[in-house]
Amino acid sequence: MANYADESAGTMTLLDATAHSVNTIFAQLVVQVGPDTVVDVAHRMGIQSPLHAYCSITLGSQLVTPLEMADAYATLAARGVHHDTLAYTSVSNSSGQVLDKPSTAGDQAIAQNDADLVTFALQGVIQKGTGTVANIGRPAAGKTGTAQDYVDAWFCGYTPQLATCVWMGYPKAEKTMESVEGFTHVFGGSLPAEIWHDFMQTALQNVPSADFATPSFTGYDQNPSGVTPSPSPTPSPSPSPTLETTPPTTPPTTTPPPTTSPPPTTTPSPTTSPPPPTP
Repeated sequence: MANYADESAGTMTLLDATAHSVNTIFAQLVVQVGPDTVVDVAHRMGIQSPLHAYCSITLGSQLVTPLEMADAYATLAARGVHHDTLAYTSVSNSSGQVLDKPSTAGDQAIAQNDADLVTFALQGVIQKGTGTVANIGRPAAGKTGTAQDYVDAWFCGYTPQLATCVWMGYPKAEKTMESVEGFTHVFGGSLPAEIWHDFMQTALQNVPSADFATPSFTGYDQNPSGVTPSPSPTPSPSPSPTLETTPPTTPPTTTPPPTTSPPPTTTPSPTTSPPPPTP
């Protein structure tokens, strides 16, 4: 287990560890909250793939799909209410009569304030952490993720109105993504964050900006040590003579980027493939 680029970070708050993707902090956190709790909350939030209660779950040792991750992030956007994914909103006949309309009722998967606390932490990823490329000029929260050897790269995020998950990788093999669109290696804060940024700007261009709810911090010390780490340097694109531009053509089954909730209740981590140094 290591941090991105084998960097050391020292003591910091969970807020800063989330913003800067510090794997070593989350490895300690999962021991405290228990992997059984992580599995339970992940399934309640929308992850349907089978999960095992191993401590490595927080670093990406198990497989989920981008649709599941978008579903789980939408639960955070809805302040802890999980809604089943739907392929359609209604079916009407030629005269406009509604023939079928699936239920949109949701379940309170996690406590509202716990979801708001996670959202507060994930806003830091975009504001000052590994996902600054995803900044769309309005309140947004998200998380980067990068697998070992750059075989998968993620950016999942949301505004109060919309959740979107971007995955990059080869659908039929775990193959290093190198020399892609000018990037020596593809990591979560590069092309996935750029794609998320461009999609969300277009999808929300006619949607008024909205603020997230402000969580209650009663019982929490946001910065007990008084230490704030310096942001890790973000690699810049470097031109390469050979560019791989073929996108995945089938929905992949892979792992998510790491995140978890502040104590006492944890949320599923968008974790990455094993073991995942995350930028």
